[in-house]
Amino acid sequence: MTLAGFFLGRIEFVQKNLEPIIVGIIVLSMIPLFRTFLKERKRKRELEKDIAAAEKEKEQSELKEFH
Repeated sequence: MTLAGFFLGRIEFVQKNLEPIIVGIIVLSMIPLFRTFLKERKRKRELEKDIAAAEKEKEQSELKEFH
């Protein structure tokens, strides 16, 4: 790793664009985190929606039995 930094540090393009390269690496490494977050949020909303529908159905069936 140290040798890679040594050799890449000699390249003019890398010297001039080191900060954007680092930011790009950080952003790319965070994509799976955001993807998982959005997927889990969607799954949680669907689960809450299913639970609410089941509770409503249960209430309706209890009302039918009562009458």
